[in-house]
Amino acid sequence: MIYSKYILKVGFKNKLNLIPLLIPIAIMIFLMIMNTQAIKSTGYVPLLKDGIGIMEGALQRQEGILKDEPNLSEQDEKEIAEANTALGENIQLTKQSITLAEEGRWTDSLAIQLKLMEENELHDIENGNIPDNENFAQHTFMKYSAYKQLSKLNAEPQYDGLEMKGTNYVFRMMDSIFPIIFLLCLIALISNVVNSSIIGRIDIEKLFPENPVKFHLKKIAILTLFGLLFYLFFIGAAFVLSSVLNGVGTLQYPINIYDTGFDQTKPLIDIVTRAGILQLLSLLFVISCVYLISILAKSGLTTLFVSTIAILGTIILTGQIAPIAKYLHILPTTYVNSIRVVTNQLAFENKNSLINFGNGMLVLLISNLLIISIILVIKVRSRSREMLLN
Repeated sequence: MIYSKYILKVGFKNKLNLIPLLIPIAIMIFLMIMNTQAIKSTGYVPLLKDGIGIMEGALQRQEGILKDEPNLSEQDEKEIAEANTALGENIQLTKQSITLAEEGRWTDSLAIQLKLMEENELHDIENGNIPDNENFAQHTFMKYSAYKQLSKLNAEPQYDGLEMKGTNYVFRMMDSIFPIIFLLCLIALISNVVNSSIIGRIDIEKLFPENPVKFHLKKIAILTLFGLLFYLFFIGAAFVLSSVLNGVGTLQYPINIYDTGFDQTKPLIDIVTRAGILQLLSLLFVISCVYLISILAKSGLTTLFVSTIAILGTIILTGQIAPIAKYLHILPTTYVNSIRVVTNQLAFENKNSLINFGNGMLVLLISNLLIISIILVIKVRSRSREMLLN
């Protein structure tokens, strides 16, 4: 109990630990500022206005052809006139959609966009008249399916990477910040705390006669508590910051699922819940790895360096090395990218259907049990050797 209080005191009162705690918050605020600026030119309404500009330019060119080309056939003139009429109608509908969006009538605004997509992009895809871009159809289908659900919810579209609402911003932080920046800060925090028992080259853990299994399970529990509090602080800060500035959003927001049809969505609450479970298991995995490395390294800086290279290096390389793509489902670091796992993005990109939520839980649970068992075996043997020497 005394040692537990000591660990907690080190964790909460050491001013150096404020640095890894504040870095994610600083990045979070910076990204919010950047998103606020970017959304002015790439948000729903600005993109529609850009579309109007493109259509008006096309209409002027078509009218110029009718006026300046005296040798057009009657059929060509008819086709150009029909195209101009369609363009004019699309421009008016898009302007109406913008007005409705600015009034907050998202259901009506999105209904117009769905109609325009059916008559243009989807019609072109069905007839094979699509740009030489393999992602065009995928992007169109995913956008269409998301708009259908958003229309039912009367909710504003949030663009990938530019989420502003509270619930959507949490999703973005879990996807973009957690796998690297958050875990780097967590590794720094845990490396400092876990090596706090070394005072003047003396490990004060050896002064406690408690059963080593019970003692180190308690220590792992305390370290996990640190990680959990840090995680809740991270998620809570993201939600509060974005909600205060831009509104709460909706937990039913549709998130696209990667599959062959690109027409499936799932509510944000479902994605975030399952991703959160994988991230909590990943927290325990990272903490256990750092603890194991600290036992072997016996130095705070060495622990930090080796942990960063070993853990984050593996996470960064996930999906980057083609020959190991078929084995990614058995690597615990794969499931740190939990949002990409539960949206099926990792499985789709790596053509490995075994990368999924169920396997993620299984792999992380087994990995955690294995690493914790190794820690306990090392500590029990160390205590046994000390008793024999004494």
